[in-house]
Amino acid sequence: MRIWMKLHKWIGVLIGIQVLLWIAGGLYMSAVPLNWVHGKPLVAPHPAVELADSSNTIPYTINPADWHRVEWTMRIEQPVLKLTDFDGHTVFMDATSNTQQMLEPLSVEQLLAFIKRQYLGNGNLQSMYWVEQPPAEASGIQFPVYTAQFDDWINTTFYIHPYTGQVLKVRSDIWRLFDIFWMLHIMDYETRDNFNNPLLIIAAIIALFFTVTGMVLTVSWIRRSLRYNRTWYGKKST
Repeated sequence: MRIWMKLHKWIGVLIGIQVLLWIAGGLYMSAVPLNWVHGKPLVAPHPAVELADSSNTIPYTINPADWHRVEWTMRIEQPVLKLTDFDGHTVFMDATSNTQQMLEPLSVEQLLAFIKRQYLGNGNLQSMYWVEQPPAEASGIQFPVYTAQFDDWINTTFYIHPYTGQVLKVRSDIWRLFDIFWMLHIMDYETRDNFNNPLLIIAAIIALFFTVTGMVLTVSWIRRSLRYNRTWYGKKST
C-alpha cells in the first residue's frame, strides 16, 4: 500500500499542474462566446455584390474557359471581377468601366475611411500598414495583407485583403488568451493543431492512472476505516 501511496503522490506532483491548466483552459474556453473569440461583433459584414442588370454579365473580352473561376466581388464598395487561374493565382479586374484593367492593391488612403466604418468597437484606429508575411495569429492567410490596429481595451487587430478591403481575420487579446489556453490544452506548442501528439497522449494516460490509483486508495481507506470502527466499537461494547 505504501508503494501505491508514494506512486500516487509523485504522479500527482507531475501531472497536477497540467490538470490545473486543463481545467482553467476548459473554463475559459467554455465561458467566452466563440463569436467574441473570433471578433465577429467587432466587424461589420463586407458589402454584398450589387450589380445593375446591364453589368451583371461577364465582359465578352473574358473567356470563362481560360479561368478556373470567374466571379463578382466587392472592392470596398465597387463591384469587380475576381479571376482565379488553374494554378490558384487570383487577379482582380475593373470590369464595370471601359478600360477593363487589372487592379493594383488598395492604398492605405483608400482603405482608411472604409475600415473605420467596418470597425464596430469603441476604440480608435491607431495604425494601418502593409505586411508581407502575416504573423502566426493570422495563420491560413498565405499572401500579403494590410494590418489595422485599434486602441480598444482588447487590442483588436484586423487583417485586411489588399485588393477587396475585406476583413479576413479579427484578432484580439480575447483570441490570444484563448489561443494560449488552447495550446496548453492540447499540449501542441508549435503548430497548435495536433490533437494526437504523443505528449498529450502520455499526459492523458498519466492523468487516468492518477485518477484510478486515487480511487483505489480512497476505497482502501474507506475499508480500513470501516474495519477499524467495527473493531473499536466491538472492544468498547465488551
